[in-house]
Amino acid sequence: MNIRDFEYLNALGKFLNFKKAAQYCNVAQPTLSIQISKLESYLGCFLLERTTRRVNFTPLGLQILEYSQIILREIEEIKTIAQQSTSNNIKTFHIGISDTLPEYFISYITTTISENAPNFKLNVTIDKPETLFSLLSSMSLNLLIVSSTKCPDNFISASLINFPANPQHSASTGNNEQPISILGTYSEIKSKICFRSGDKNIDNYLHIGNLINDSIDIISKKQMIN
Repeated sequence: MNIRDFEYLNALGKFLNFKKAAQYCNVAQPTLSIQISKLESYLGCFLLERTTRRVNFTPLGLQILEYSQIILREIEEIKTIAQQSTSNNIKTFHIGISDTLPEYFISYITTTISENAPNFKLNVTIDKPETLFSLLSSMSLNLLIVSSTKCPDNFISASLINFPANPQHSASTGNNEQPISILGTYSEIKSKICFRSGDKNIDNYLHIGNLINDSIDIISKKQMIN
């Protein structure tokens, strides 16, 4: 038994017709009929008297219909309360960051987002890439920021601008060559964002990626000037 079952029941109470109720709920008529039958089986009673022309509710069905309407109204109240509590447009995202990225870069990412997107609240998980991809797949995380590791095929990825090696965490080669980052012989840190295909928050994830890219671009230009 779930909220959708009450919506189907309420539609039947409104139209007293399976076809019209199914159209109202934007589902196939057999789907609605099967779900109502499952609800009757779950409750252990008949809610409807089915005829060839119309649907009649049993006396018990009318009582349950009344309660289902109350439940649906309460759910709308809950939604209203939730919307009011987030009137400042705060969005919470659970972000996973790979532990293969250096600590200073992780700190830079979170600081950049918090300073440039105050309406975004981040819950950050730092772990191994394979663990993060598993959490993303199970919808425990919204977005990943990982090293240049290839994202699995069922995810969408977008590369970030290469982050310059932090001078505090790099060493000179002795002949004025590019500094060496703590990741090895690369002078820049390569990373990307990954998220689930079809996620309704994709625009927000791309916005996060753009914020990071913009800030990295500023740092890169400053290093070139210096």
